[in-house]
Amino acid sequence: RTVGGVTDDSGRFEIKNIPPGRYHLRASRAGYISMQYGQRNLDSPSRTLTLAAGQNMADISFRLPREAVITGQVYDKDGDPVEGAQAEAFIYGYSGGKRQLLFAKSAMTDDRGKFRLFGLAQGTYYVAADVGPGFGPVKNSMGYSPTYYPGVVDASAASPITVRAGDEFTGADFPLQ
Repeated sequence: RTVGGVTDDSGRFEIKNIPPGRYHLRASRAGYISMQYGQRNLDSPSRTLTLAAGQNMADISFRLPREAVITGQVYDKDGDPVEGAQAEAFIYGYSGGKRQLLFAKSAMTDDRGKFRLFGLAQGTYYVAADVGPGFGPVKNSMGYSPTYYPGVVDASAASPITVRAGDEFTGADFPLQ
């Protein structure tokens, strides 16, 4: 069951008539990164909130970090914008005990070849683009390989983009190869 509430002008909230049970509490706001109850930062685990019959909880607060944004433009070998390319942000992390690039966010390019990757937590990202269904190790039907910013096909040669909370990195422009 989902229950919720909205904050007032001072950021206070109240959720009434919640049946006893175990709950996962999350706060969100446009332009900010959502956080769950008990998280001190994005990498820390959340906690389950357990409510007994008639229990009132007070002084639960959240600190939502502002989201970061990366924008750019994808163009072809002639410098023309590529409409409908899939731009994706990746961040290094661990999967199966192995350090690798992990998917973070994606966006399609518009008719001007521009993309906007929003809702990013602060960190260091690697941006790539491709046309056609999904990323793969081979060229797609249009003759392009998945390409990383600033215009390289090898992820190890890609330039990192570091953003802090609230940053908007503009100018992640690169040609497909």
